[in-house]
Amino acid sequence: VHQGKNIRNNAIAVDAGRVFFPDQTATDDQRAQALSAKVAELEGKGMTPDQALKELANVDVRVAYALDLRTGKPVWETPVDLTGCAAHVLTGMASRGVLVFCASHSNGHYWPQFLGGEYASRAAVALSTDDGSLLWAKPLGYRIRPLIVEDKLIAEPWAFDLHTGEQITRTNPI
Repeated sequence: VHQGKNIRNNAIAVDAGRVFFPDQTATDDQRAQALSAKVAELEGKGMTPDQALKELANVDVRVAYALDLRTGKPVWETPVDLTGCAAHVLTGMASRGVLVFCASHSNGHYWPQFLGGEYASRAAVALSTDDGSLLWAKPLGYRIRPLIVEDKLIAEPWAFDLHTGEQITRTNPI
């Protein structure tokens, strides 16, 4: 059974016989694993590995866990970059094989701030509930707490494919 001490209740999600949650206690090795792609990207821009890690010092790396709901035994764990997902209150939700972490903002209803770009960094991260592999991660710029409806992530005023993160659009009915 997991012995973490930094788990908020609204970041816990349940789906298909498993319970999922992130813990803030990532080791240095787990942090390096989660940031390896970003470090490589910065190295490609001429930074040394040490400079890249210094640049990424404030990235919010946590460890996501999946436990068997019946036995409490670990199924998988993976370090994940949740930067932009926990600016207010980190939220977790799972459905249809996808675990989503995002922020639940209480101040998201303000159109002037939204239109002014203040919410642009609000992000979501989607992991496979099977093995914790990253499905997609990106800023979505939503106003209020996203939710899952069938195969869509509704991040108002937008909608995204739950499995790919691709934005869903429709023809204006007018």
